[in-house]
Amino acid sequence: MENQIAVASGPPAFVSRYLTDFEPIQCLGRGGFGLVFEVRNRLDDCHYAVKRIQLPNSEEAREKVMREVKALAKLDNPHIVRYFHAWIECPPPVQRNVPKTPNYTRSDAKMFLFIQMQLCRKESLREWLRAHVSHRDSYQTIQMFNEIVRAVEYVHLQGLIHRDLKPSNIFFAPDGAIKIGDFGLVTAMAEEASYSPMSPEGNVICGGGFSPFQRTHTDQVGTQLYMSPEQIEGQPYNHKVDIYSLGLILVELLWPLSTQMEQVTVISQLRKLKFPQGFIEKYPEEAVLLNKMLSRNPDERPTTYGIRASTPLRIYQDSTVEIPEYLHFSLLRPRSTTRTSSGSSS
Repeated sequence: MENQIAVASGPPAFVSRYLTDFEPIQCLGRGGFGLVFEVRNRLDDCHYAVKRIQLPNSEEAREKVMREVKALAKLDNPHIVRYFHAWIECPPPVQRNVPKTPNYTRSDAKMFLFIQMQLCRKESLREWLRAHVSHRDSYQTIQMFNEIVRAVEYVHLQGLIHRDLKPSNIFFAPDGAIKIGDFGLVTAMAEEASYSPMSPEGNVICGGGFSPFQRTHTDQVGTQLYMSPEQIEGQPYNHKVDIYSLGLILVELLWPLSTQMEQVTVISQLRKLKFPQGFIEKYPEEAVLLNKMLSRNPDERPTTYGIRASTPLRIYQDSTVEIPEYLHFSLLRPRSTTRTSSGSSS
């Protein structure tokens, strides 16, 4: 009788795709529910950012965390951090002071979501602001703000709200281009409604006969310092919460704040529409725009189109593309007021 080889039964050996495909270089920081690492791809020798997110046990909470990868996967814009791949790993739990071959079930193990993204500079806009307190070129800062607005505009036209816009979530590509990232709090706005968001050319952006700009949310998420009043108060809100955050970021770009205490004080006063002493005299046109962007009434805040059409940003826009005025405060196609002859009295 031929010799038989006994094969031990048990779970297959765990192989980490992350450690197999990448060489970790350094931890870049924490944000949007997870840790971010700089890595080198062993195959193409290029460097990337990989975010590792521990998925919660709750299915509902897990779905919320998965928003980020779904949002990133559909975004393709020069001012959005580029997404490459995502995968889930479920390593066996670390066992201490137990036999070498413990029994464990899949439910015992932690699940991690990995997202491979474009590598940006380690310093975000927050660090840039701190490093440029003594001198700032207003032309450069408005140009930077225009790039941020363009990115947010793209996000809104995809039917999404970022909800956590702040300097630490705005990055720089190696060539210095602005990149918005950290979409851990992003949310879809899609809901049944009668209109669709429009581009300046009159093209429907999100088809299917629904408007992502009709839906309101009440989740109290985001960084409170940059959150809109309706978010802080737990009131229903829409994409105009991002406009409020953009207003606070614009002030920080224009008005250097040397300490964190000064930052908190100035932003707290801005919530009451009180500008730093001398700001209105130095930036009168920007102050007019900011009074709208920081309004407590979301309907009074402009859209990104309205921001770009304002005097401070107008020179950075393509003069051949005219933005209809109705898009300055709403991304919805206006109702037609034209009556047919059959509907009018004879």
